Amino acid sequence: MTQKAQIFYFALSDEMTKEEKLKWFKTIQFEDIPFIRLTPDKNHNWINLAEENDWESLLPVGSKEVKAGKSKEAIFELFSNGVVTARDEWVYDFDQDNLLKKLAFFGQIYNYQVTNAPTKNAVDNSIDYQIKWSESLKNSLYSKKRFNLDRSKLVFAFYKPFTKKYYYYDSLLSDRLTSHHFGIFGNHGEHLNRVILFNNRSSIFKCLSTKHIYEFGSLLDGGGQTVGIPLYRHDKAGNRVDNITHWALNQFRTHYQDQTISK
Repeated sequence: MTQKAQIFYFALSDEMTKEEKLKWFKTIQFEDIPFIRLTPDKNHNWINLAEENDWESLLPVGSKEVKAGKSKEAIFELFSNGVVTARDEWVYDFDQDNLLKKLAFFGQIYNYQVTNAPTKNAVDNSIDYQIKWSESLKNSLYSKKRFNLDRSKLVFAFYKPFTKKYYYYDSLLSDRLTSHHFGIFGNHGEHLNRVILFNNRSSIFKCLSTKHIYEFGSLLDGGGQTVGIPLYRHDKAGNRVDNITHWALNQFRTHYQDQTISK
């Protein structure tokens, strides 16, 4: 009869110095190591086990399934990473006039390339590198998409903690300005919102709130990505929709036994 494997574990104290650890390894006998037997939890975690873990009883703030319309069980429906431009120095600035000058120069160079578009195979050796190119912008060049400077697309953006800059809200010049951002702030960034930001998958947790569109690296510290959860969403017609789900509203009404609670 096959027996189930058992896991025994021992770790030295983090407070021990390098010399103390080396001495321990030199003098300890294997049979004298005070191993403890571990029993993995149902998620197969076997170290750093919490004595009490109520994580699964908490309401999920958001989930990819809810965002994709495959589930309703999260507090918020829409969330999004921050904007990735691939050319921050061209589309952000503290000074509005200076940003417009940069954009005009960028557009002049880019549109000239569109008019005289090289073949796709020769593009890397023939385009003008006075401006910042990326694969996304090169694909727009192949498609002969022209750049038209529009002052109405100048909006404030949350760039770093407690720092906002003017930002040119245009998907042509930003590699990842997606439909999710338009859903939060409108097609021209014309809608202010209330957005909770946090740095996901980072070794240091931080969170802030903003009413402006936000940059991907605005909260980064120790890796990860800046994620925002808005109070509202906007449909294609620009109408404002609560981002809090009906499921979440019912959870709060039931828990507090108060049907007057609103989104």
